[in-house]
Amino acid sequence: MDRVLELDVDVIGVPPTRQGIRRTLERLSPLWATCGPDDVRGLVLNLGWVMDLVTEWSGDPSQRLPLRSRRLADWTQLTYADLGQLIRGLQEEAAALGLDPLRVGPMFIGVGEFATEIVRPPEQGAETSSAALYAERSGWYERHPELFPVPTTVTLHGPGIDPSVPLRGDTYSYATRPDGLVDGETFPTLFADQWRSLLEVVPFTLLHLRDEFTTPMHAGRMDHTGGSIPATQAEIDSWTDGIVALTVAIKRATPETLLILYSSGLGPTADLRFGRLDTHRLVAAGAVDVWIEQTWGGAWQDWWDATWAGWTFQLAYLLTRGAIIADADRERPIPCRRWKLIQALDGWEPYDTFHDYPGKLRWGIWAFSHAATLTAEGPAVAHGSYVAVLNDRTRTLMAEDDVRWLARELDAAEASAARLEAVVGPTLVHDRPSMRALIEERPDQHASEWVEEYVGLLLKWGLPVLSATTVGQLPTLDLRAAVLQVPVTEDHTRDALLGEIPALVTGRADLLAAPVRRAAGIAATGRLVDAGYTLGQARSTDLRPKGWVSMPVHAQVVTEPDVRTWYGSSETPMLTARGSLSVWQPPDWANPTNRQLPHYQLGGVEPHIEAARALHRALEDAGQLHVQPVPAHTPVSLHAWRSDGVHHLLVGNLESGWIGDARHPRRMTIHWPEVTDRMRSPRLRTVPDGSQLRPSGTAGSDVVFELEVEPEGCLVLQLIDTYGDAASGRRPS
Repeated sequence: MDRVLELDVDVIGVPPTRQGIRRTLERLSPLWATCGPDDVRGLVLNLGWVMDLVTEWSGDPSQRLPLRSRRLADWTQLTYADLGQLIRGLQEEAAALGLDPLRVGPMFIGVGEFATEIVRPPEQGAETSSAALYAERSGWYERHPELFPVPTTVTLHGPGIDPSVPLRGDTYSYATRPDGLVDGETFPTLFADQWRSLLEVVPFTLLHLRDEFTTPMHAGRMDHTGGSIPATQAEIDSWTDGIVALTVAIKRATPETLLILYSSGLGPTADLRFGRLDTHRLVAAGAVDVWIEQTWGGAWQDWWDATWAGWTFQLAYLLTRGAIIADADRERPIPCRRWKLIQALDGWEPYDTFHDYPGKLRWGIWAFSHAATLTAEGPAVAHGSYVAVLNDRTRTLMAEDDVRWLARELDAAEASAARLEAVVGPTLVHDRPSMRALIEERPDQHASEWVEEYVGLLLKWGLPVLSATTVGQLPTLDLRAAVLQVPVTEDHTRDALLGEIPALVTGRADLLAAPVRRAAGIAATGRLVDAGYTLGQARSTDLRPKGWVSMPVHAQVVTEPDVRTWYGSSETPMLTARGSLSVWQPPDWANPTNRQLPHYQLGGVEPHIEAARALHRALEDAGQLHVQPVPAHTPVSLHAWRSDGVHHLLVGNLESGWIGDARHPRRMTIHWPEVTDRMRSPRLRTVPDGSQLRPSGTAGSDVVFELEVEPEGCLVLQLIDTYGDAASGRRPS
């Protein structure tokens, strides 16, 4: 599989020497060792975040590097010729170490400047604190502020780029415009021309356009002005056209460049409704070679308290994005590669997921590696990993033993994912036609379409979602269970699923397609309940009998006599089940512009726990993998797959904050009758040490496994038959 690493350039040393280059590559080499001849082996260098390296290029190799970074001050004495020598040195030393070809290139974020007082407050009377983590100034931004109209409240990092904004004329001597710009020139054309010229001196072979390039939104559901109004279809089309124009211009200018884009860190639905990004259209345009889903789960959950972008949420975002990209790939001659991000250290901020939360990191490696897109050809996983970052903020390279641990864990997880045969559990279904209908017909209504965010919470109480697909793929698949996103359009293929498999449908009840409501045994009265905190009531006796929850506008419904209400209020049932079909009008964040998850955002998690339990009950009735009800205060995750004939379980103890505390062990009771019923004497074997865990008992004829997960840890387990074929679980003939 592909393996691309991110590194801050100053770790190599200044001035860079062959000794420093070789030392760096030797240290990192275990992470590239398993790359095959068709895999991408790469190194992305951070040269000060902002894009001045390209936009300030004059064409003179003796020009000094235009870096106005406090951290990279020593590098301002180097020239473009020196940088070209560094890149050639990396490629030549990589070849000498057997790591050829090694693609090398820069990363840029889409802001005018990256000068923010993150973590530490400013010193009194100073414009920026000497303790500020980021102080990356941009000459290009000072010359062309019109290109960066998006406020910092949206981007977090600095004024955000809009590549469709016409540029004002100037007199700067660019490599490709020695007499300066004329009014109205486009940024995509200028950037592409400058990039092509730069490659004549600095032989980069990849380009990573990072935060704020695909969408400026970086902190909650916020529109491009800092408000909270969902985008219209015209706004989505206009913004996406601008990003398409940029990527197409770069690929036309330099087809040999491996062009890499990056997610916002939020879900594809949020990107669409507020970030104005149509991922499908962007990928289908064909110029993007690689998409990185920036799965920095630990940084956001365990350091920033931005749980909405934490571990389980990132898994849900990765799933939906993979399904969207696979759908768009059908319109391309060459598929877009997908990489998950594996977070090791941070090169600028204090957090250190690798050392502080190694168990959670291991869960991320295994969960993100096996996150699958279901297609007619079978389950498809990410093409590889983007490993970030391999140095800490003291410019110290990751230790040799640490690199080897990370490589071993990644190699094992990706080897399993490469032999993936089936993913077990409900599939998240992305519904592009329904989303378009919501946007075009009801542009100002919040319709509970945030399915990735709901799944991100459901995963915390053991719901084993590890795959995604799109409604267009449903006719080709044999789904066993599903979570469906606000089905609005009349799609008879989708409707045929309802009532036949365990399914949870999310969305405002009055907007659901009529066949869905009929199958669920509910009818909308025509009355809408206003948004706000609602006093809800759970059915399960171990949960709070009543509690406040933050609800969006939702529909009042009435139910048929055979419908079971799992959660409701005095106004209306909000979670109902009939047979194997559950319909849920979910809570929403009280303040969706805030990516953090304090208690008030939801009011309570009981509706999510009941939704997970409702689907678990349907899975139990269908004889599929399920767990006994997970208590509210002890969330624990579960995922399952079959790889190379062996069934696997992944259990994670991940939580931090008011929802749960991973510093204490977790217990989970697992039932998997459809597999264990075929075994004579099932056992669980841990990976990699091989110790065996016996079943804790039986429930009727069903084998039960009761597991305990250590604090902030995870278990990777193989289900084997000790009296049969250990690989397949088949009994001996």
